[in-house]
Amino acid sequence: MKNVMTIFRREFSSYFNSPIAYVFIVAILAVCSGLYSFFFFFAAGVAEMRDFFSINSWLMLFFLPAITMRLWAEEQKSGSIALLQSLPVKSMHLVLGKFFAGLGFYVLYLLGTLPIMIAIIILGDPDGGPIFGGYLGLLFLGGLYTSLGLFFSGLFKDQITAWVMAVIGAMLLHLLGWLPIAAQLDSWIGGLGTFLQRSVGSLGHFETMYKGVISINDIVYFLSFTAVFLVLNALTVEQRMRRQADLTFTGAAVVMLAVAAMFNIIVYQLPLGRWDATEGKIYTISDSAKNIIEDLKTTVTIRYYVTPEEKMPPGMKDIERNITDKLEEFKKISGKIKYEVIDPTGNEELAQSLTEKGIAPFTLRTTERDAVGIKKVFSSISISYLDKPDEVIPQVMPSSLPSLEYDICSIIFKMTQEAPPVIALVAPYEPMDPRYNDPRMRQFMQTMGQQIPEKNDRYQNLANTYRQLGYNLSRIELSSKETLPDDVKAILVVEPKSLSDRQKYEIARQLYAGKDVIIASQAYRFNYSPGRGGDVMIMPAKADPGINGLISNYGISLGDKIMMDAQNQVVGVQAQQSFGFLTVPVNLDVQSPVQIRISPENINQDYAFTANLGPMVYLWGSPIKIDSTKVDELGLKLSVLMTSSSDTWEAEFSGLPLAGDVANPDYQEKIGRQPLAVILEGQFPDPYENQPPPKWQDLPDSVEALSDVESVTPAPGRLMFIGNNEIFSDQFIPEAGFRGQKPSHEDLLLKAIEGFALSEDLLHIRSKIIQVRFLKETSPLSKILWRIFTILLAPAVIVAFGVFRMIVRRDKRLAYRRLLEQAAGGVR
Repeated sequence: MKNVMTIFRREFSSYFNSPIAYVFIVAILAVCSGLYSFFFFFAAGVAEMRDFFSINSWLMLFFLPAITMRLWAEEQKSGSIALLQSLPVKSMHLVLGKFFAGLGFYVLYLLGTLPIMIAIIILGDPDGGPIFGGYLGLLFLGGLYTSLGLFFSGLFKDQITAWVMAVIGAMLLHLLGWLPIAAQLDSWIGGLGTFLQRSVGSLGHFETMYKGVISINDIVYFLSFTAVFLVLNALTVEQRMRRQADLTFTGAAVVMLAVAAMFNIIVYQLPLGRWDATEGKIYTISDSAKNIIEDLKTTVTIRYYVTPEEKMPPGMKDIERNITDKLEEFKKISGKIKYEVIDPTGNEELAQSLTEKGIAPFTLRTTERDAVGIKKVFSSISISYLDKPDEVIPQVMPSSLPSLEYDICSIIFKMTQEAPPVIALVAPYEPMDPRYNDPRMRQFMQTMGQQIPEKNDRYQNLANTYRQLGYNLSRIELSSKETLPDDVKAILVVEPKSLSDRQKYEIARQLYAGKDVIIASQAYRFNYSPGRGGDVMIMPAKADPGINGLISNYGISLGDKIMMDAQNQVVGVQAQQSFGFLTVPVNLDVQSPVQIRISPENINQDYAFTANLGPMVYLWGSPIKIDSTKVDELGLKLSVLMTSSSDTWEAEFSGLPLAGDVANPDYQEKIGRQPLAVILEGQFPDPYENQPPPKWQDLPDSVEALSDVESVTPAPGRLMFIGNNEIFSDQFIPEAGFRGQKPSHEDLLLKAIEGFALSEDLLHIRSKIIQVRFLKETSPLSKILWRIFTILLAPAVIVAFGVFRMIVRRDKRLAYRRLLEQAAGGVR
């Protein structure tokens, strides 16, 4: 080891004896940090470093061979290699010393990229696991390419030739691990691309690490190939003086690389273990999932229908293994979980029966032999429980793996319930569109087989989404004809309009009885009208929800002023524009301070309903006023779920359009962050105690109110209040069955109902799913300063160190020269 350290110090210090090394490391830092800062950092606005690690993995193909090209080539060119070989030092010690010197110089480069990590940590709340895994992956990748570059440096006397060959070798290893290359190779020789990707290619092993999963299989890959190139390098050093060794060396190199490839393909299939470094243990079965599985009383059978690996396109070849590993984890938790992996291809009778269940092969786009093609594959899951109809996950793709734990557990939980949970959606209907009163329109719709709507439901998409998720939803207006179901588990009240005393009474009774209630209401609505010159006139109107008469009993109320925020966003809205006598709807992109943007730092990440929520639009919403004294007196627990920004202000309602100073944050006094959504928990009081129930608002005056209402038993409940209802209308909620990413405001309601009507364990599982973590809002000047920090800090430190070292070396030379001159004078 002493010899290794001696060689290491010699080689490592030699990097800094020339200005070329400083110029090189400063240049590569500027390129990498500049690319990321200008094209990914603030452009994407996310608190993660995946793009940074991906950029680095490609830059290392050129950077690391440049570090290592001189380590042996220079020794051969100058003839000093003969001196090294004459020393009593083992060849492997020489190789290791040079290897660690090159790797040490590369580690200095990695340290120079830390300002990017620091900036992301300060501006956001990143998951530390993928960042740690990414840097660890870069270290292993650097070790591999350093050993490869050292190997080629030992084969050639010319540094440029050694660099070119090392770049080609590193590029080959990198590209063989790239999925598109594997797909092309598979299309020409079946299975070749997949084999090389798993056994030789480096990119796939690196990508797993920067996802936050540290697998022993990946570490073994990097260590094994690094060791092979170091051993081969030691052989070249030992046999440099033996001409007859060339053929033997070539054969040994081929054999060792082949053995390493076969060894890694075997290791790839072995469950050697892994460490899930992600903050929420995204890739590990959660305790909440274990609770659901362990509570099973009867066997649940999971059947995975999948096309065999050899018939799958490259991007899907690992899907069976990944799904089977997950199902095996479920099986280990409880013996009540049974699973089967079934190949339905070639069995027409089975395929037909699966089609009746909703399982069918789906098409994937593939590229085979330079031609784009279509391939049909199976990858579906069905779950059976007792004699209930099977529940199906029709398509299981690699992109759906992070949510698979939640998908399976939610289905199992719902299937094991005696009946689907009952929820009530209380919302008003709008008057029917006047077009449907036209007899010709009604006749046309009947001819086309379309149903003529009797009411205009602005919350139809929301209701259909809950029904599709398996809830038994009652859509009611809360009247004498549409009352709350007796077995209701959760009540969602959206856009209450002038709530009657009886409606308040019914909601208060449910809270008193321990039922969970969500209320979404706002004090104002706004009308948009196109003006001249592209301007848009925004006219506020009072919504008059009449909700304060109810919620003030619990210590909260809806603000009566118009709330605006400097942190807002562009929203597409519909408006009516007149062209002569014709009025047509138009879509407008409008930015206004009443279209508030709730950034992630203003969302409570510690509460299950709001954990990992992305940015939300709070359209026309109102602030929530909190009477903390009353909340404490009632013994209720209040949690603020989200707030506005610190640049919030309020304006009195004047009946005039929002314009001028009223909508200009520079001329308004800020009132600080305002609560926008809260949740109250505990035993709610009964504000109608010892009072007869009020009469229903839809009954005529001649009908008297009933006084013999069944009493209820008090129990702790929960009230979630959101000062906004417009964002839950059909304009801002996608239709049921939408497969894209759900908007954050819809996700908030889905999480709340899931926690209220089903199980909070499901919420904790759902919150594990990979969520986008966004950076804090920053000013343009701050962005410039942060870019300067990330791009120039490390190069500035390196340049300063280089100048300091140059001055120190110069002073040492001058001192040595003076010493020689003094010695020469003394001799004379």
